[in-house]
Amino acid sequence: MNEQVISEIKTLIAPDISLTISVNEDLLANLETYFISNKKTFKEYKSTLVAIGLLSLYINCHQQINNTLSHQEISRFILLGDYFYSLYYHYCSLNAFHLVKYNLAQKLKQIELVTINQGLPSLTSEIIKFFNEEVPYDELIM
Repeated sequence: MNEQVISEIKTLIAPDISLTISVNEDLLANLETYFISNKKTFKEYKSTLVAIGLLSLYINCHQQINNTLSHQEISRFILLGDYFYSLYYHYCSLNAFHLVKYNLAQKLKQIELVTINQGLPSLTSEIIKFFNEEVPYDELIM
């Protein structure tokens, strides 16, 4: 199913922009396992995975910034990250508004900062914890 999610993310990127993207497939697979364990169908949770994929691209771009990069490289990572962030909001406004309503973007940034040294299992568990504690079950998927 990750292939369908990644394919949809690629269709959202403007065709005149030449990008090679690297979506966090392990994160998507772990979240998919969570949705399946909660008896959700792919159609029900696909939009959530696409949105999280876009947010992970945003965060990944901004995490690439460091003091060894040139001004041009730093600007590119900032603008590229912001582009993915805007795609997230555009996509959610059409397909997954519940994620905007519960401020997933801000929460994911906080989770990413807290779990940066703890790795993927912690990141996944924190996202699932957010879903379980802050998003009403009937609004978890759309």
